[in-house]
Amino acid sequence: METEQLTEVVLPGVVDPEGLRLHTAPVPAPAAGQVVIRMEATGVSFAEQQMRRGRYYDQPPFPFVPGYDLVGTVAAVGAGADPGLLGQRVAALTKVGGWASHVVVEAADTVAVPAGLDPAAAETVVVNGITAWQMLHRKARVRSGQTILVHGANGRHAYFYNIWAGRGLARRRFRARLRHDLTQVLQAMAAGHITAQVAARFPLARAADALRLAESGTVAGKVVLSP
Repeated sequence: METEQLTEVVLPGVVDPEGLRLHTAPVPAPAAGQVVIRMEATGVSFAEQQMRRGRYYDQPPFPFVPGYDLVGTVAAVGAGADPGLLGQRVAALTKVGGWASHVVVEAADTVAVPAGLDPAAAETVVVNGITAWQMLHRKARVRSGQTILVHGANGRHAYFYNIWAGRGLARRRFRARLRHDLTQVLQAMAAGHITAQVAARFPLARAADALRLAESGTVAGKVVLSP
């Protein structure tokens, strides 16, 4: 029987998209409290575009595997993690590491994806959805019945919003906030209140083409990678 292999996209340094490298290795085993997610969809976002140029705040040193978020099925569960997660479709915010066929994450960082949602559709609202949700409900504190006007920023009343800024909180509290917010977004999608906008789908091996398209500014929506 053929052994399952890990395939990942490595960003070796400040390179053009074609400089991305494919790397294969044995699928890692989860440590205590961790799970292995068999990736079904991961996104190409502004963060990866900036990381390619070495310009993203707090990015790790080269080389590393990019990939801010993913949706997939739990393929293995480590000691101490909930065994009921095995076989469940989940979403996770990773910041890096998502551009891989298998991704190890802390079990506590996974969020259940409602049944019936397409993995690529669900992926489009992970980092984007959390960001929008927190800006609306945690920063602006929008209430029912209020109206929101979205317009071009004039530089004077705009600011950069970083969903990782809350990491200064106790780890458990920060984690709980992310899980709550992403759960709300995914449930809203399952209920039909928000819809996905997938610009294009590429296999992981064509990550360079996906990144090039995302950077072109010619498409609307999320460019998605799958195994």
